[in-house]
Amino acid sequence: ISAISTSFNGKLSRDALIKDNTIIMISYGVCEALYTDMLSDSDFISNRINIMADDYSYGLAFANVVGRLSGLNVSFNDIIIHSKQMAYLIEFHMIDNSTISNNVLHGQSNGIYGIGIYSSNNISIANNSLSVFGGDLSDINGSHDVLGIGNSAIAIIKNTNNTLIMDNLIHANS
Repeated sequence: ISAISTSFNGKLSRDALIKDNTIIMISYGVCEALYTDMLSDSDFISNRINIMADDYSYGLAFANVVGRLSGLNVSFNDIIIHSKQMAYLIEFHMIDNSTISNNVLHGQSNGIYGIGIYSSNNISIANNSLSVFGGDLSDINGSHDVLGIGNSAIAIIKNTNNTLIMDNLIHANS
C-alpha cells in the first residue's frame, strides 16, 4: 500500500483508515508493505504483514517528504519480516503526536529496528510485543535510510522529544 505525494508541493491528506489487510511480500529488492508521506490524522489498525526479502524491508513506514505527519494511530498490527539486509518493522521519520500500541512485531535480519523513531515529537510506544533478532551488520550493503543501520528493538534516533515507552514486552538478541 503506497500513499505518496506526487510532488514536493503536495498537501497532506487526512482521516484515512487502513484496516484488516493481509499483505504477504517476497522480494529480491527493497520491500515496503505500507509507505506514506501524506496521510496525517489517520489510523493503521489490525493489518497483518509478512515479508521475506533480500534487501531493505519496511513493514509500516511513515515519512516527512511534503510535511510533518501528525495524529497517527498504529495499533493491533502483526508484522513479521525476514530480511538479509536491514529491516524496519515500524518507522516514524519526523512524525508528531502519534501512537504505536498493541502491535506484535517479529523480525530476523542482519540489521533490525523493531520500532525506529527519527526526529519525532510526542510519540507514545505502549503495550507492544517485540521479538527482534539481529545478525551481522557488516553483511549490510551501505546505509540507505536516514535511521541508519543497527540492531535494536526500539531505536530513538536524533532530535526526538517527549517519547513515552511503556509496558512493552521485548525479546531481542541485539
